Amino acid sequence: MNNFFLILSLLHLVLFPSCCSAWTVGFLTGSGGLGDESFNDMTWKGIAKAREECRFNIIYREWEQELVMDTLMEELIDDGANLIVLNGDQFIPTLHKYAPLHPEVQFIANDFNGGELPNLKSIIYSQHEGAFLAGALAALHSESGKVGFIGAIDIPIIESFKVGFIEGVRHVSPSTTISVEHISQLPDYSGFNNPGKAYSIATDLYNQGIDVIFAVAGLSGNGVILAASANNTFVIGVDADQDHMARGHVLTSVMKHLDKALFTETLQACRQQFEPGVIQYGFKNGGISLTEMKYTHQIVGSDTHDILNVLKNDIISGKIIVTDILSEHL
Repeated sequence: MNNFFLILSLLHLVLFPSCCSAWTVGFLTGSGGLGDESFNDMTWKGIAKAREECRFNIIYREWEQELVMDTLMEELIDDGANLIVLNGDQFIPTLHKYAPLHPEVQFIANDFNGGELPNLKSIIYSQHEGAFLAGALAALHSESGKVGFIGAIDIPIIESFKVGFIEGVRHVSPSTTISVEHISQLPDYSGFNNPGKAYSIATDLYNQGIDVIFAVAGLSGNGVILAASANNTFVIGVDADQDHMARGHVLTSVMKHLDKALFTETLQACRQQFEPGVIQYGFKNGGISLTEMKYTHQIVGSDTHDILNVLKNDIISGKIIVTDILSEHL
């Protein structure tokens, strides 16, 4: 989502009040907030699209490290949220505290498994599948034989991307070296909201001869993309289609179709069809994909595209099994 779309969506909420004002969706963003052109914006896009079909109010709070999660949750509940979408597993303690206290409120845990609660739907994604293709692409495109991975923070969801990426690299080029960096360490979640530090880390890696970096870091990923452009080399984006942010330097983006998932699940809740439990979005149901590589299609080359298509089909058929470190939580 670009800033124009975000502003338009927010204005829509003000200028066109809901005709079903008794029903409200609350959205608690992850670090970086709206405007990150990644994780939070994709989620917002799905909720906003659902509102076009099932008129409801949207209220939101943007979480950062210095803000108290419980306070933000209480504000959403006090403001009348019937459904609350939580973006990221940092909200697990708050979810477990407030969901049992408010059985009348439904919750969506987006991108994490929040456990078994009668008023909770958990959405998880097969990001390991998309990361595998990202790793294969990075290895096939690299001329130096050196690729990198920059994650926001060492938490399970980032680890899932990293493991898939490494397996994809190894599958097509066992000799390619892989450097892994994280922008922050637990309990500091600023790794999702520090593009300046991400730019510095990426520049150091590019100076070491690494020529493709997979950035999985929310808003911080924008710093890696900027570094790729400045160093005339390559990066792979994440969550949203970030290819336009440095045309010709973003090889592709591993898209987690959070917009599709949130559109579907929010719409079901609005239509009184909320079903608690866990649902997974991956290659098979269109929850994960690479971009069409609009600006790099010729740079990547037809042979590489063919290989990526074969690998994707092999993952879907089960011929290739990519390690899913989050499966133990299903």
